[in-house]
Amino acid sequence: MGRIMSMTHNDSDMIILLATGLSQRRMYFENHPKVQSTARQVAAALNSMKRGPDGERFTLGVYNNKFVKDGSYLVGPSIAGRSLIDFIERLGCGGMAFHGPLENRHLETFFSLGAQRLERPANLAEAQALFDQAGIDGIRLLPLMTENGGFGREKDQVGGMEKDSSSVLEDTVAMEFAPLLRIYQSMYDAVASNTVTSPQDSSLDLDKTREIGRYFVEISNQNAIDVMQFLRYPDYDSYTVGHSVRVAALSVMLGRRLGWPDEKLKKLATAGLLHDLGKGCIPEEILFKNGALDKDERRVMESHPAQGVQVLLNHGETDPFIVSAVWGHHLRHDGSGYPSMKDLGHRPGAVAELVHICDVFEALTAHRPYKKPMTTRRAYQIMLQDEGCYHPTMLATFIRAMGLYPPGTEVHLSDGSTGVVVAVGQEFERPRIRIITDGQGVDIAPKDQPTLDLGETREIGRYFVEISNQNAIDVMQFLRYPDYDSYTVGHSVRVAALSVMLGRRLGWPDEKLKKLATAGLLHDLGKGCIPEEILFKNGALDKDERRVMESHPAQGVQVLLNHGETDPFIVSAVWGHHLRHDGSGYPSMKDLGHRPGAVAELVHICDVFEALTAHRPYKKPMTTRRAYQIMLQDEGCYHPTMLATFIRAMGLYPPGTEVHLSDGSTGVVVAVGQEFERPRIRIITDGQGVDIAPKDQPTLDLGEARHLKVVAMVSVGFGAMELVET
Repeated sequence: MGRIMSMTHNDSDMIILLATGLSQRRMYFENHPKVQSTARQVAAALNSMKRGPDGERFTLGVYNNKFVKDGSYLVGPSIAGRSLIDFIERLGCGGMAFHGPLENRHLETFFSLGAQRLERPANLAEAQALFDQAGIDGIRLLPLMTENGGFGREKDQVGGMEKDSSSVLEDTVAMEFAPLLRIYQSMYDAVASNTVTSPQDSSLDLDKTREIGRYFVEISNQNAIDVMQFLRYPDYDSYTVGHSVRVAALSVMLGRRLGWPDEKLKKLATAGLLHDLGKGCIPEEILFKNGALDKDERRVMESHPAQGVQVLLNHGETDPFIVSAVWGHHLRHDGSGYPSMKDLGHRPGAVAELVHICDVFEALTAHRPYKKPMTTRRAYQIMLQDEGCYHPTMLATFIRAMGLYPPGTEVHLSDGSTGVVVAVGQEFERPRIRIITDGQGVDIAPKDQPTLDLGETREIGRYFVEISNQNAIDVMQFLRYPDYDSYTVGHSVRVAALSVMLGRRLGWPDEKLKKLATAGLLHDLGKGCIPEEILFKNGALDKDERRVMESHPAQGVQVLLNHGETDPFIVSAVWGHHLRHDGSGYPSMKDLGHRPGAVAELVHICDVFEALTAHRPYKKPMTTRRAYQIMLQDEGCYHPTMLATFIRAMGLYPPGTEVHLSDGSTGVVVAVGQEFERPRIRIITDGQGVDIAPKDQPTLDLGEARHLKVVAMVSVGFGAMELVET
């Protein structure tokens, strides 16, 4: 055995249901409603399965502390189903075959038997006798598994793993994943234990939770991709246990991406595991209610952060880092949310804002009994649209780190092959992938698995020019929308699009435009080398910080050269996009030795215009009119011909801008008109605000329709969406 299997839905669900019942029985009394409910689910699921050749309905095996099916490891259930693995190993067997028919009481007894601290039976017959004596006659214990994935002969002696001399497969997966498997199982166990003990007087084992957090950071430092892959699997209690484990892992990933030191990351892992500690104090009929909570239930539910802090304080935990996360993980960046800020007296700090992001993302994308998991794309859309909810830098960093297809995601490609995402790519939707099966579905040996980068910056540039050639208006309209990181990602995309628009207006040929698009995308490449506390500082930079910030063009060029990019067209744009037309600016001209050329001057204009008209956390977007005034007044800054061409091409209302007209109708600018303030507009709603069907939308030239004028813009420039009087 040596490969990981993508288990079927039924295999996974059945193992996790069985493990759920065992875990719940450990937590609750024998006739607890949750135990009974799970028993009913398992009985119904088992009895609906078709019988196999030996009369069995469902068979599971365990080898090296992991579930095995058809000779392959089931990693997800092995993490979440640790309680079932423990039970099988305590019985000294290699697995179980469920024959049935099984009644609810059989499963309740099975769970109770698994919750007991049994002495290890002397042999398989003695282990089977435990089931027979308990009245469970529909479950047969199986011999130890062999290395080739089958079950051995039924021997009297129960001992170590049976060896199969015919097997030549090494347990490579066991060696590779064993540390991660153990730590994830420990994380699950710690959260489950804390959930049960938090509302009681019994002592929380916080030292164990801290130790697990420290070990997770150390082990995940070398296995980041594998850690992310584990996060894809379901668990037996998404409300509490698995949710907290995944939030802890996501938090460490984000903290690491933000440059937090290891000691801080270790505390962060602990904070993630404990953030929902207070939910153990919430009545289950509220916590697990399938439906909307009423006002009183909502108030009880919203008490869980405060209850979690009280549990921590009762057990002597006063570390402000951990207390802050438990208290503040439902507080919004703008200060709203719960608990009330007045109860805290100050902002809960960065750790709470970080855990908040991971908490919401996990909740949106996780499976719940009452909802399907949300796609990563949809989760990002919801989070980005909720202004004021999240720390903008942290959210942007989280999305950049996760990508549209987070590392560890298994994907199917258009050629029929299958791969696992190993890294976020240059392009949001085109990650780097390790191919694990070919186009015919045949497994590729690990040593032969190729890694493909689905995105290539130059290809993006070429494609953008070709597609924008036919869809110029639509491209400009897309640029109006805010993005999750106007400082970097969205800014560079818009600068690339504006640059192509201006280059086309100047008559540059397509091949040159394709290079220009690439130059626009890469112009701020060096900002990735600038510390985030400087790059995202809300306020003026001091002298030293300014010197570091102004090093980003040179750093960008160095990155290009390190990767073999020497095209003077692209290097010139990266180096010179902050140089003024009169030779001032940065980097110093003496460091370059000559003028950077037309491409740098063109990108410079687009870079400044986008920055002026874009939304920033510390400023509102500037109107197009005001941006033009500032740029025109700055003598010597811009190439005069290029600036004039840019303003003529964009107009006062750039193509794609949504505007309100004096008769109450709304339209989208489709072209600059003969007069600067009177563009051509496609009307999309009438004077009563009623949408007009696309095929019936008229186009008006305000240069001719003198009775109408623009009274407001829905979108200012390229970075925001708000109503601004003109």
